[in-house]
Amino acid sequence: MTNEIMLMWAAVTFYTVGCIAFVFGAVFKAEKVVLAALWLSLAGLVPHAIAIGLRWAQTGHAPYLGFYEVVSSYAFAAVLALGVIAWIKPQMRVVGLAIMPVALLMIGGAMLAPKAALGMTPTLASYWLTIHVTFAKLSYSSFIAAFAIALVYLLRERRPDLLATLPDQSTLDDLTFRFAGSGSSSCR
Repeated sequence: MTNEIMLMWAAVTFYTVGCIAFVFGAVFKAEKVVLAALWLSLAGLVPHAIAIGLRWAQTGHAPYLGFYEVVSSYAFAAVLALGVIAWIKPQMRVVGLAIMPVALLMIGGAMLAPKAALGMTPTLASYWLTIHVTFAKLSYSSFIAAFAIALVYLLRERRPDLLATLPDQSTLDDLTFRFAGSGSSSCR
C-alpha cells in the first residue's frame, strides 16, 4: 500500500469519527461533542491534503483527471467549506451533521474507484483547465453547504428542539439561498 493510500485511509478514519461525533453531539445536544466532531473532521484535512499533494507530485497535475482524484478533491472541498462555515458562524458548526456524511460518501466512493493515474492530454494542458477546476470546486462545495443547511432547516422544522442552538429559520433559509446562489454563479 502506498503512502498516498495510507494517508487517504487516515483521512477516511478522521471523517468517519467526526461524522459519528456530529450525530452524537446533535442527538444529545452536546456542544462540546459537536466542537470535537468539527476538530476531528478538520484534522482529516491534513492527511487528505498530503495525499492530494503526493498524487499531484506523482502525476504532475492537480487532482482533476479521473474519478478518484476529482471526487476525493470534492470531499476535501466540502470539509474545508464546513471549516469556513464554522469559522464565520460558530453556531452553524452543527451543519457538519449533514456535510460530513456527504463528504464521507464521496471519499468512500473515491477509495473504491480505480486509482490509476491518468496522463494530461495536450487538449487539456491549458491554464483554462485550472480556472475551470477551481470554480467547479467552489461551486460543488457551495452546493454541498447549501444542501447541508437546507437539511438542517428541514430537520428543525419538524423538531424545533433538536437543533435549538442554531440561528432562526429565516437566517438558515437566507444562508441556503446564498450558498446555492454562489454555487450557481460559480459554475457559469
